[in-house]
Amino acid sequence: MVAKRNILAFVGFFISMLCAHAEYKLVWSDEFDSFNSDAWNHDIGWGSYGWGNNEQEFYTSNSENIFIADSKLHIVALRSDAHKDVSDRIKYTSAKIHTRRNVSTKYGRIEARIKLPERGHGVWPAFWMLGENQEKGWPYCGEIDICEWRGSKPAETVSTMHWNGTNAEYLHCDYGQTLKYSRGFDEDFFVYGVEWTPKKAEFYIIDEKDNSRHNVNVMDLSGATTENGLSCFHQAQYIILNLAMGGQFGGDVDGSIESRTMQVDWIRVYQDTDSYPESRFYNSADNKPFDYVSECNLLNGKTSEISSYFAPNWKEETALTSGDAKKFEITLPSPTFERWQAQFSLLFPDVRIKKDMQYDMSFSLESDADLSKILLKVYDGQDDVAYIPSADFQNHDFVAGKKKDVVLVGMVAPKDMDGVKILFDFGSNPAATVTVSDIVLKEKNCYPTSVANNENDKFEVYCEDGRIVIDTEERGEAEIYSVDGNIVKRISLQDGQNYINVAEGIYIVKIGCRNVKCILR
Repeated sequence: MVAKRNILAFVGFFISMLCAHAEYKLVWSDEFDSFNSDAWNHDIGWGSYGWGNNEQEFYTSNSENIFIADSKLHIVALRSDAHKDVSDRIKYTSAKIHTRRNVSTKYGRIEARIKLPERGHGVWPAFWMLGENQEKGWPYCGEIDICEWRGSKPAETVSTMHWNGTNAEYLHCDYGQTLKYSRGFDEDFFVYGVEWTPKKAEFYIIDEKDNSRHNVNVMDLSGATTENGLSCFHQAQYIILNLAMGGQFGGDVDGSIESRTMQVDWIRVYQDTDSYPESRFYNSADNKPFDYVSECNLLNGKTSEISSYFAPNWKEETALTSGDAKKFEITLPSPTFERWQAQFSLLFPDVRIKKDMQYDMSFSLESDADLSKILLKVYDGQDDVAYIPSADFQNHDFVAGKKKDVVLVGMVAPKDMDGVKILFDFGSNPAATVTVSDIVLKEKNCYPTSVANNENDKFEVYCEDGRIVIDTEERGEAEIYSVDGNIVKRISLQDGQNYINVAEGIYIVKIGCRNVKCILR
């Protein structure tokens, strides 16, 4: 472990010397001392026709395909015929993990220290990113491939960006470059990274043997617009790691390959918010579920109409569903040939949504079986076509017996809505009993009029003499926001009383995951 940290420190020092013009600060990392299920979700299955690429692996979350050892993530592809019932093309099991809805970044320096698998035709590991906005799917969301590698060309690494070339019609565009190196990338650990700013995306590798940096690709983003489709690269992206076998990029797999292993030592995300104030970073671990009984919760105290439908005939079966927004339970039947096996909705006819207003949502889910395919949408209560786009998500990983909190932020309503329908779709999951509790839907900038300091708080916030006072027992950071969500000040807290001078108005003081409303008159 000490050796690992020393290597990281040296690499970090080297990068900082190369990027002396920028003041990048670490905002998130995974050192893989253990598997962080709060950050990573598993993709399970073969996707659509081999994940759209005619690949030959079936992704699992099994410990033989993905595990932590020696403070490194191991993703292992193994020859297997266990899933030939899905497709005769599937010859391997492997693993693919992603941070969607958990960890995402808009701009920054994103790096990973990786040892690629042993060479061999058809081996295709990747370290890449996709846009969080999946309203239109791929390639509209944008894709940033930091490292793609072919086992048939071990001394080459490829960095590519994919997008849709027009805002109206499907037109897949990509721009990629290949670095041809002096030795194979499967021989050692290398650092693979991208420096992504509003003006460009610059891809590189760092060879630790001589601490040299080598650029792979540079793409200009300064002219990005919705018309040319490049605006997707000015939105948040999440991180993906996988080891594919075969497919359009890798080529068919050498039949003699029994297994291959990809090792990831660490992943780090840095941001320079001084040079690039548009930068954003989201970590679900920093966002606790909202308070169900708060006056901000639009669903609190509202009556709801429950509907549930099940495949294959999709007739309503209310006997399998009970409860309300505070807590409801649904019994999922065994899966059928249908893509989706069950649908559940709560209709709140008395809830009003305002056009262009931002909304946040949270809920908790617990199941007695592993669930991997769930879709959620917030619909207009009178129009099943119009829905709040950012509220849909899929492939969220829920582990049997473990309660998981989901927080969705910054959803923008496309129209005024008289009534709200919250819909959950469950697909291709095993039979299970699922409990969803504490559903909260709130206006983004609504905060409780008072937040009581509980016994675990080590700070107190109040307003007096035209200033905000933060009385704290320990050092840390506080952020002061205007009521419309814009940051006003960011300060370092000292022990004791901290005084912040601001103009008259309504402010939100954020310390850690706690928000306190302060009114200065």
